[in-house]
Amino acid sequence: MATMGEFMRKKVAGRIGILSKAPEPVLVSLEKATYPLFVKDTDPEFAKRELEDKFYISTALLRLVLKAYRQGSPQVRKTLRYFVDCFLGAGPVDFSLSKSEYAQNYGEDPPTFLVIAPTGKCNLQCKGCYAASSPFINNSLTFYELDWILTHKYKEWNSWFTVITGGEPFIWRSDGYDLIDIAVKHPEQIFMVYTNGTLFNRELAKRIAEAGNIYPAISIEGVEKETDERRGKGTYAKIMQSMENLRETGAPFGISTTAMPHNAELLISDEFIDFYFNKQGALFQWIFQYMPIGRGPSVLMQVPPGVRKKMWEREMMLVREKHLFIADFWNSGVFSSGCIAGGRSGGYFYIDWNGNITPCAFVPFYTHNIKDFIYNGKTLSDVLQTPLLTAVRKWQKSYNYKKPVNERGNEIRPCFIRDHFKKSHRIITELNAKSLDENAKYVLKDPEYYKLMLQYDVDCARLLDPIWENLYRRYQNTNIAKAETINASTIPAPTK
Repeated sequence: MATMGEFMRKKVAGRIGILSKAPEPVLVSLEKATYPLFVKDTDPEFAKRELEDKFYISTALLRLVLKAYRQGSPQVRKTLRYFVDCFLGAGPVDFSLSKSEYAQNYGEDPPTFLVIAPTGKCNLQCKGCYAASSPFINNSLTFYELDWILTHKYKEWNSWFTVITGGEPFIWRSDGYDLIDIAVKHPEQIFMVYTNGTLFNRELAKRIAEAGNIYPAISIEGVEKETDERRGKGTYAKIMQSMENLRETGAPFGISTTAMPHNAELLISDEFIDFYFNKQGALFQWIFQYMPIGRGPSVLMQVPPGVRKKMWEREMMLVREKHLFIADFWNSGVFSSGCIAGGRSGGYFYIDWNGNITPCAFVPFYTHNIKDFIYNGKTLSDVLQTPLLTAVRKWQKSYNYKKPVNERGNEIRPCFIRDHFKKSHRIITELNAKSLDENAKYVLKDPEYYKLMLQYDVDCARLLDPIWENLYRRYQNTNIAKAETINASTIPAPTK
């Protein structure tokens, strides 16, 4: 029997244009044919349910690519053909080569991508911003520094995917370059850019379409009421105009949403999904449950554990049945085999506008700065050997990563800092890591914050661990409804 890779190279490589026009029954038939190649009844590392989850998000990604091809400009289509063929091993570049070289030297694979915030400056000043960005922050990476990072990630690791955040990335300027100039200079990269979506006039949208390798992820809080309440009056109207400009020029885009108690269920409602995916043309949705860091951190603004559980159920349905690429940074841990911070294979680390290196954009603590590596003849691979990143990867391996199925920790609550705050707090403290700002100092030092985060972890564990035990670790191919019937009170709280 052919392997999954062989099948996809035969059926998909070189055929994106044809598949983009395929009717729904053809895509369903393709998915049915690939299912037994991807999902095995027995696997030493993954339960069948987890393999299914990975399969369905992969097929959702394929549909995302096909939709981007249908809607995209000529350059977007050309770029997609190149990257899909390379990813499937049928293109001019072997994406696995440098990974193998790194693995030979260090005994593990390098990260798949990086998250970079080239500037902290933003034209908005949103409530609860994780980065506490504002118009008054002037610190930025230089063109040379950003270019060095992008050049070395590809050269050292064959890393072709880069996430850009901020601040507002489309404000960034250095030595006559803006972000689109950087993307054009690095056609070997695909850039997903988190943006507030207010700056896409017709000219900017056209440049993005002509670049072909930029995918804005536009921040939205719901519809007009929710968005303007958090981001400022008139923001929603600007976003709607920006989406229109992007659509009309063939520039691809998706949405990024922050879930809080007041809007969590709205963000995955039928009306919301229909409006943004079908009417506005969004390709994907990232869901970030509010993390109490950044501007005015408040543990009470987190999605309550019961709502988080409902979100997981709904999100899985949207991926499995609606074939939408919707990923929740916390709830979707099964897609990525848990936490991907700290430079883990399949994951990333984060570099902020000052050059500080943190394990994750939501872990605002660091021990090193990228400029010390750039200007002292070192490499990105050297960055991965720094103590905080190494400690995070060590924790991942002790919790779930690469462990046998019956020993894996719960990947529905995978987060190093949010779901395992006591352990992350201890590691950060023992390494004497520095705080990115005063808000991060509060996160680390405030006793009430510490107490509330630990209680949140216990409450989430009591609701989510029964699902993990029933659907994943026990190899039972049962449905979600059965998991709900388990009496959560009989499940012991995790050891503190």
